[in-house]
Amino acid sequence: MSWWMRTTAFCVMVCVVISCLDLWYLLSVVSMNLWYLLSVGSKASASLPCVQTAAIPSRQSLYIHKQSARISLSSKGTYKLISSDPEAANATTLLVMSDSRDLQTPGYHRLAFRINSRYATLQQATSIVFVHTPCLGGKSSTHRPFPPKKCVACFHRQHGGRAAPWCKLPALRAVMETYPKVSRFVYIDSDAFASTDAPLPSAYFQSTLNVFNNYPYILSPACSGIMFWKAGPEAMRMLQEWWDTPGHSIMQDYNMDHDYDQSAFRTSFWQRNRASIHVIPEVTIASQDNQKFRHLAGYSQSERELLMRLAFESTHA
Repeated sequence: MSWWMRTTAFCVMVCVVISCLDLWYLLSVVSMNLWYLLSVGSKASASLPCVQTAAIPSRQSLYIHKQSARISLSSKGTYKLISSDPEAANATTLLVMSDSRDLQTPGYHRLAFRINSRYATLQQATSIVFVHTPCLGGKSSTHRPFPPKKCVACFHRQHGGRAAPWCKLPALRAVMETYPKVSRFVYIDSDAFASTDAPLPSAYFQSTLNVFNNYPYILSPACSGIMFWKAGPEAMRMLQEWWDTPGHSIMQDYNMDHDYDQSAFRTSFWQRNRASIHVIPEVTIASQDNQKFRHLAGYSQSERELLMRLAFESTHA
């Protein structure tokens, strides 16, 4: 057999092995989530967010100045604490949000921050931090601002530029370093919000990292859009490992394309850290009654604007 035939046979064998591994992973994830489809699938709906109203302070300005800190990410990947609220340093639980858009830019991210800020004011020893990770590449080739997720907002020393969703990992780690006395951290994506006034259950902090299931998207065992972390060396290690996971694949560059950091979460990071991750069996993406958090994943920007506005008006009526 000539060398090129042996090389061809070897390449075919490698492709077969990769395909089998992908199929095994897909089947394992589907089977892991099948029970959830059977148990709650009939209850889920695509209706508007369920948000409970409650009494709130009269001064609307409260929800803006309650942000406990703003941390900016420079082009070299370092953070600078611009301003802080003494309450954050004394908090037991710290809510964390990040976005490539700042809080002066209109959008659903600002509404989500105000909803979550209100939630923080209603809880004991709880505050909130907003991390601004601005686009570092200026404007696109059309001389228009980049869409929020289609610009380089942070850099990895080996993997290069990454879109804003990735930046929540070094941002969250920097916040943990800034507030070492805080024992619990809750990361909330810009399209997610607290939909009740109920305090956080202790079950949300059962393990080092606690995340909700990814229903109705069953190809991933859980969703990283809302995360509950118990502070400590293990949390810092996991965040660093997640950030260091390559974002490239044979078919796609997840550094800049969907599903960004989730691509690493659902594959190698999940497999290596499964023992330290607890999946909370509650729905956040599909709308249900009495859900504690709502995640507007899978919606268009205009739909998120509408649904977030409705949620904001419900909580600030």
